[in-house]
Amino acid sequence: MFRFKLIGGSYVEDEKSYSRGAEVLSRHNLVKLFPNKFVLLETLPDLVEEEVDEFDRPPIPTPKKNKVQGAAVPEAPLDPSSAEEEPSTGYGQDVSADYPKALSNGLNVFRNTADKGYYIVNPETNEVLNVKAIRKSEIQPFLDEYLE
Repeated sequence: MFRFKLIGGSYVEDEKSYSRGAEVLSRHNLVKLFPNKFVLLETLPDLVEEEVDEFDRPPIPTPKKNKVQGAAVPEAPLDPSSAEEEPSTGYGQDVSADYPKALSNGLNVFRNTADKGYYIVNPETNEVLNVKAIRKSEIQPFLDEYLE
């Protein structure tokens, strides 16, 4: 079993709807199935799923309505082949090299193209340190405060 944070769009599993920012418990590895849409928060012991095959995928989220025109608009691409190439961590593009203070303290910084936010991750525990995405200008102050 996994615990994720939904960072882009919406998601439906077992007839329950989730919107951006929600925490989702799932037996599926949603980071693998929906790149750039989820951040892994925790892997719960003894309930880790085995590899999911193509036919055991969770339902595709329903598109949300465009508030201006009332028409359905698709979310970010769900097909991994159409998504921008990023590392398979699920956090986005690793930009840690731009932040020596993060690197020297064993932390990684990722830029996520889905929500255009930045996430600071402890790679040893796979824990996302900032509760929600932060802007580029907020990274250094966050690191300064976190590492005090």
